[in-house]
Amino acid sequence: MLLEFFNKKRVTKDLYLGLFLKENEGIALVLVTKNGRVEVREKEKFVYSNNWENLAENVDEVLFRLEKDLNIT
Repeated sequence: MLLEFFNKKRVTKDLYLGLFLKENEGIALVLVTKNGRVEVREKEKFVYSNNWENLAENVDEVLFRLEKDLNIT
């Protein structure tokens, strides 16, 4: 017995995160590979909340928003 669930081909995409960090702000880029090329799927600018002191938290907030907007799990 062959179940239809197991017969479906899964489409996988390679998603990558790019961070461009400037002195006072940063840009987060979601990159996807298609046909051997890398394309920018989404980008979001963010301002550091306390210079470089809270950089990890600022990047985490941007990642959360991008994951939610793009429905990435």
